[in-house]
Amino acid sequence: MKESALKKIKNKLKSAGFIGYKKGKKQDLQPTVNPFDLKMTKTKHDVLNRKIKGQVGKPLLAKKKATKIREEKLLPELENQNKVSVFVDKRFGENDENMTVEEKLLERYSKEQQKRTRNSSLYNLNQGEEVELTHLGQSLSKFDDFEDDEIALNDSDNEPDQLDRDLVEKFNFGGFEQEEDEGRPKSKNEIMKELIAKSKMYKYERQKMNDENEDIRENLDEEFDDIHKLLLQEQDKEVTRELNQNSNYDSLVKSLAFEKRAKPTDRLKTEEEIAKEEYEKLKEMESKRKKRMLGEDSDEEDVKKRKLEGDELDTNLEFENNGEYDGISDDENDEGDSEDGESEEDESEDGESEDGSDLEQDDRLEEISDNESENSDEYENEEIEINKTLPFVLSMPNSHDEFLKIVQGLSLQDHVVAIERLRKCYHVSLHPNNKNQLQKLIGIMFEHLQYLCISLDSFPRDVFNGIFSHLSQLSHQFPDVVSRCSMTLLESFLIKLKRDISSGSLKMPTASMILVLKIFGLIFSSSDFRNPITTPSSLLMCCFLEMASVRKLKDVVAGLFICEILLIYTKQSKKFIPELFNFLFNILSHFSSFDQKNCFLKREIPCLKEFLSSCSSNDSLDLTFESLMPKANVKPSPLAILNKTLELIKIAMENIKEYDSAADIVIPVHSLVANVKQFQPLQNICDQLLSLSDSILNTSRKNLTLQQFKPVAIAMYDPLYNKSNPSYNLDHKKQCEDAKLKRQYKKEFKGAVRELRKDSRFLSKVKHDKRREKDLEYQKKIKKIYGSIGNED
Repeated sequence: MKESALKKIKNKLKSAGFIGYKKGKKQDLQPTVNPFDLKMTKTKHDVLNRKIKGQVGKPLLAKKKATKIREEKLLPELENQNKVSVFVDKRFGENDENMTVEEKLLERYSKEQQKRTRNSSLYNLNQGEEVELTHLGQSLSKFDDFEDDEIALNDSDNEPDQLDRDLVEKFNFGGFEQEEDEGRPKSKNEIMKELIAKSKMYKYERQKMNDENEDIRENLDEEFDDIHKLLLQEQDKEVTRELNQNSNYDSLVKSLAFEKRAKPTDRLKTEEEIAKEEYEKLKEMESKRKKRMLGEDSDEEDVKKRKLEGDELDTNLEFENNGEYDGISDDENDEGDSEDGESEEDESEDGESEDGSDLEQDDRLEEISDNESENSDEYENEEIEINKTLPFVLSMPNSHDEFLKIVQGLSLQDHVVAIERLRKCYHVSLHPNNKNQLQKLIGIMFEHLQYLCISLDSFPRDVFNGIFSHLSQLSHQFPDVVSRCSMTLLESFLIKLKRDISSGSLKMPTASMILVLKIFGLIFSSSDFRNPITTPSSLLMCCFLEMASVRKLKDVVAGLFICEILLIYTKQSKKFIPELFNFLFNILSHFSSFDQKNCFLKREIPCLKEFLSSCSSNDSLDLTFESLMPKANVKPSPLAILNKTLELIKIAMENIKEYDSAADIVIPVHSLVANVKQFQPLQNICDQLLSLSDSILNTSRKNLTLQQFKPVAIAMYDPLYNKSNPSYNLDHKKQCEDAKLKRQYKKEFKGAVRELRKDSRFLSKVKHDKRREKDLEYQKKIKKIYGSIGNED
């Protein structure tokens, strides 16, 4: 049924919105936001015209906005997660919503054209910017090919820069139209050739002029010296003297600048190389010694031997200070020279190396000993007087008895040389087992020192010092071994002390024991509060001073040497030893009539009373160590004992003069020294003792007082100041900024954590929805299958 015209007009007006129901007006009347979705923050006090940010919140709208953003950002990432072949649309403007389709197409077309032209013109030499050639910083296009400046090699300021006027006018301004005598105009080629010829002619003229100027300058330089001499004759002599001084200074500076460089020298040898060379040297000298002892000469010596003639008889003779001839044919002098050379060599044995394993020490020493035995058997029957000499290569003895066999028949100085050669032959760098061999030598040296004290009738200081030097060096190299040997000796001394005390026959120590105790103080540290060697040694010596019986003069001398060793022990620590003062004061009391009651312990020494009658002013003041040795027939003099006693008292008083009780200790010194001062040789030491005791007695001493404490201050009630107040805090501004930064950090951190939690909730919700959709589809599929099966039945 066709609509009428009126009906059509009404429908059109209604669709246009002029008549009928107007949906838009009702929508405008409705509020844009549901008031139930707003969150109002109630203020405590309302202020007119004040707007507070965040007073009205829209949580639902914000939630929808956040969800939309997460759907745009997180969902694509979740869908593309763990996917490799993902298509990424990189077309220009595809993801830009602000661009229309026409703009996108236009931009894509322009970029495609640019790319095409860039690729096509990559190897096109005609296109692109032209490269401009330059010379001396100026473009070559500014110069004419035939300009005078380009053609000329050596330009001068006075030379013309242009061609002559006639030539320019002729060839540049209508010159091509003029004809020559032949009646034809010149071609361009001819004109250019003529122009080039002209320019070459001008160039030749300028070069010729420069050569003439150069010749004149050289002639002037040759004549300059003669002219300069004429000028120098007019100068004064003082000026010439200054010039000479300056020239001397210049020559000196030049000589220092070109001083000769130092020439490189040979590198320093290592300890292993030095030890190996010393061992080889000793081995070579031992072979030569054996050949000389058997009357054989080596080939090298035969070559070196020749007859001395003329002045050589006088020039090759060398005499020592004692007038003896020092030749090379005497075996003993040869040995002495070698020993001197060896003693001068530096023995630095601080390190230990594993090199030199190829040197089989024990096998070689056995071969040498076998050769010695064969040679001795071969020449045993011959009547040849051979002096006892020390071999250069020795085998390490296992005990002191074997060492005595090695040095049997030799001088005391050879004992030191034997120890030195043993150390060189068994250096730790030659073989790994040499360390154990050298440890045996330490115990042998301790026993040999005691043996020398017992067997000798004199005290050779150079021998004892030489042995002690080797013992000291080995103590630095093997400290544990030396300490064990010392502990063993010390234990034997203590066992003997206990046995003598229990039997009631305790005597003063022997010379060997005193020597060993002194070595302990020189090797080990005696200033320690507790030392495993020196502390028991000092206690042992104090027991001897206090408990040992003094019956002979040797006992008195032994006690004095023990006191000297104790003072060496306490030289740095400044310890007070009462047994030492008691023993020294007792000795001194026997030479005076002082009543020692309540000053020190009374101790009778009968031998000193008998000794007083033989006291004389002409006696020697030296108290030697030989007086303690059993085989020495040295009797000490009374003055020597007195002098030694006074010297030890002086040293002991200097050690304790800083003590507060020093004045009480040195009270008997005045009375004891008064009677001894009558001997003329002892007056000097007595005066020193009296002055020292006076200085100690005159020192002011502080009376004993109670311990002083720091006085306690009276409690003060001062007002409390708030240090956190900005007026008292200089760094308040900085602290406020730090606190603000901390608050911002804390706020941002909480916000980031909150957003991450929201993201995780969103992702978990999306995953749950997907899983639920899959489950529903699966259930529908299963129901459909069950339904189809039921219908079939």
